[in-house]
Amino acid sequence: ITAARTVIRDSMAALADLGRSPDREPVLEVVRLGVERFNALDGDALEICTIEREDIAEWFNLLAQACGVTDLDDVTAAWRDW
Repeated sequence: ITAARTVIRDSMAALADLGRSPDREPVLEVVRLGVERFNALDGDALEICTIEREDIAEWFNLLAQACGVTDLDDVTAAWRDW
């Protein structure tokens, strides 16, 4: 759980560093990096099941939406293995 929280917090900090109205591509890059970190954790440090998958995806969706990326149903889908 600590590792998962760290990924979310790091992603939040990276998005905050982009400023008030970031461009789409840097936002998606932060999301991609966070999702790939969860890919690395899955099966190693934690087991991501359906409920956790939905929660993690929702966190990234909310973060992306807060940064103006609102046109994707699941911003994690392109990169996640879990």
